Amino acid sequence: MNNNKEEIVKLNHIWAGYQGIPALEDVTLSIKKNDFLGIIGPNGGGKTTLLKIILGIIRPLKGEVTIFGKPPQKIRKQIGYVPQTRHFPRNFPANVLEVTLMGRLCYSRLFTNYSKTDIQIAEEKLQLVGLKEISYRPIGELSEGQKQRVFIARALASEPKLLLLDEPTASLDTCIQQDIYEILKNLKKNMAIVLVSHDIGVISSHVDKIACLNKKLFYHHKKEINTKDLEAAYKCPVDIIAHGVPHRVMKQH
Repeated sequence: MNNNKEEIVKLNHIWAGYQGIPALEDVTLSIKKNDFLGIIGPNGGGKTTLLKIILGIIRPLKGEVTIFGKPPQKIRKQIGYVPQTRHFPRNFPANVLEVTLMGRLCYSRLFTNYSKTDIQIAEEKLQLVGLKEISYRPIGELSEGQKQRVFIARALASEPKLLLLDEPTASLDTCIQQDIYEILKNLKKNMAIVLVSHDIGVISSHVDKIACLNKKLFYHHKKEINTKDLEAAYKCPVDIIAHGVPHRVMKQH
């Protein structure tokens, strides 16, 4: 492992919460260039809050956040984000290309049309996720797997150096999940990726490093999962069984 790689994300003793209820407690995290980090943990453990801290959507109660050495609010163009909620009604009045172009809004002036460059970049990202041939199909008519690839293309349209994904394969079947992970595998050559999930077994086959989060963060800058960290994160005893792919077994408690 190259410890001299450029540091992209630095969270230093971060605390965050909502209406007096803590969501993150004393979280310190470093993400470097071309890292592919998977963050696992139980529902309500603060995974989405952590992504929003990195994005600058939520300001921490205490601690310091820097992205590429700057506050996240000043560097958003370099961060792509695929959120967890992604529902479009069947009659939503936008096609695949138009949804992808939303990722170029950070470069567009208010009340102006997209430029030729914007359209070219959006088409390139659709090509990257294998959907350029359906650019003009209404987004509401797509399968869930196709929609998710569109949302990845939209996040890539800003040409980020850091890509954040919140449960990107939730509710997708195994074959479609594999397609998504193959796309991410190719993307990590050019950017750092942070993928949030609750599925240890699946992401451990694809990411380079794994962190456990349940308000507190357990992270050793490697892929191997520490059983004690999992037990601390999930608040119950955990066995890790590896026959091909590691997965978790919760003991009765």
